[in-house]
Amino acid sequence: MMMESDDLSEQGQEVLMWFLYIFLILYCIEFFLKITALRRHYFCFGLNILDFVVLIFMILGEFDLLAHYFVSPAALFLLRLARISRVLPFFRLGRRIQMLLTGFMMSLPALMNIGLLFLLVVYTYSFIGTRILYMINFGTIGDSMISMILFSLSPTWSFLVRNSTTYSPPTVIPLGYWANLPAGVVFFCSYVLLHLLLVVHLFIAVILESFNSREAEDAVLLQMFYNTWRKFDPEASQVIQYSELSDFCDALQDPLRIPKPNNIRLINMNLPLLPGDQICCLDVLKALMTQTFGEEKEMESLKDQLEKKFTGNNRKQVSHEPISSTLQRKQEEVAAAVIQRAFRKHRAQNGAPDQPEDKTTGVSSADSACGYVSLTKPL
Repeated sequence: MMMESDDLSEQGQEVLMWFLYIFLILYCIEFFLKITALRRHYFCFGLNILDFVVLIFMILGEFDLLAHYFVSPAALFLLRLARISRVLPFFRLGRRIQMLLTGFMMSLPALMNIGLLFLLVVYTYSFIGTRILYMINFGTIGDSMISMILFSLSPTWSFLVRNSTTYSPPTVIPLGYWANLPAGVVFFCSYVLLHLLLVVHLFIAVILESFNSREAEDAVLLQMFYNTWRKFDPEASQVIQYSELSDFCDALQDPLRIPKPNNIRLINMNLPLLPGDQICCLDVLKALMTQTFGEEKEMESLKDQLEKKFTGNNRKQVSHEPISSTLQRKQEEVAAAVIQRAFRKHRAQNGAPDQPEDKTTGVSSADSACGYVSLTKPL
């Protein structure tokens, strides 16, 4: 589309046509591969449906029917730009844009109500315009509505006002028609004020709907997190054992839930470890929310609310000074395993008999003697 111009040569048009055919073939190959692999599940995803519709219109466009009656099929390529939304979560600015689009989608019911109110205002002013304005643009209700919609755009309002307030009415005025300069000025100025008021309410509706929906979603997530945490921490001490973290994350509901097996993901979250191999609820909430929504600074209000929930039930003070982390603990365990293998290999080379392993830890007494406990347990 960027290469098209009015003075494009026939050779250039032929090159663009071949480019169109190449992309059409690639899209067909993509469609057949996906429909073969996914079958009926292909149509369960909105972007796949969009690609299918674009492909159908591109094929119909080769018969010149679509371009003759509707629009050029080349313009439909722009619809595939919707796939850019798939990569937005990977960028900080993209996540904000995605949140804005999500808020806009949630605000559609409020926008529909404001749109209906706008149509009601346009119809009312169109009817009044047919009675007080002597212009061909206001001869019928339909023409009046079109003129009022165009008048809502800033480039056209001065032209309509100038013509409506300076036009001389005919000598014989039909019954019920009257026109003068003050009436035209009041008519258009009042319409502009109402239109601006509706536009302002339009943006306010989007912002408030997005804000209210996010607040409600955060409250639901916080309550769900708190209810699940109480099952693992009935004394409201704000900490649980590190060994229970996997079960806790699996017990949560979407979108915070991390289903099993989740050990690797929990280790990569690098949660602080408190004395006694304990995990603080605020650290877990921060890690889960950051992993889900990607913004740490939006967590402050949730952390304050969670602290308030535990304040009334907390009967003992627990030290929240971390002494290690889940990632560091895993590194210590890997290092201990390497030392154990080397120690076993050394004992085997020296002909020493194997020592029985402890069934609870899986570590032999000789391995414990070589410093396994000191490596895996913080000092």
